[in-house]
Amino acid sequence: MVEILFVCTGNTCRSAMAEAVLREIVQEAGIEDVTASSAGVYAAEGEPASYGALQAMDRIGADLSGHRATQLTRGQIESADLILCMGASHLRAVTSLCPEAAKKAFLLMDFACGAKEDIPDPFGGDEEVYAACADRLCLAVAAVLARLRPDRAEAIRACVQPEDGAEGRENQ
Repeated sequence: MVEILFVCTGNTCRSAMAEAVLREIVQEAGIEDVTASSAGVYAAEGEPASYGALQAMDRIGADLSGHRATQLTRGQIESADLILCMGASHLRAVTSLCPEAAKKAFLLMDFACGAKEDIPDPFGGDEEVYAACADRLCLAVAAVLARLRPDRAEAIRACVQPEDGAEGRENQ
C-alpha cells in the first residue's frame, strides 16, 4: 500500500482537491493499493473545503463535501510513503518539521513531470481560477499515479482524457 500525503497551506483548496482527485482516479482505474490524505501547514482544524474547491470538484465528479481541514503533523509525515507539496514553502515546512522526510517529499509538479513550479493557490479566486487549478491537479495526479503504477497507466489516462471526441475531465 502506498500512502500519499498532499500538503498545502490551509487544506481547504489545493491539497484537499488533489486528495479528492486521487481518490476518484484510483476508483475509476481500479487501483487498490494507493491511498491519499491531505493536510495544511497553517490549517484551521475542522474547516470545510472552500466553496470554489467544492464547485470545481463537483464539476469533475469528485466529492469534497465531507472534507475537513487537518493541520500537518510530524506523525502524518512519518506515516506517509510519499509527500507531495503544492509549493516550495510547503516542502520547506515538511522538511523543517521532519528532516528525515526529505527523501520522500517533493513538489507535486516536480514529481509528476519534472517541473520545478508551484500549483498556484486559487483561494479567493473566481470559478475559472478554481477550475484551472482542478484541471492542473487532475493532470498532475494522473501523472503521479502513472509513475507509481505504470501497469495501470492506460486506465489512469482514460480517467482524465477525452473519449471519442467527448469533453474530458478537464473540460467538463
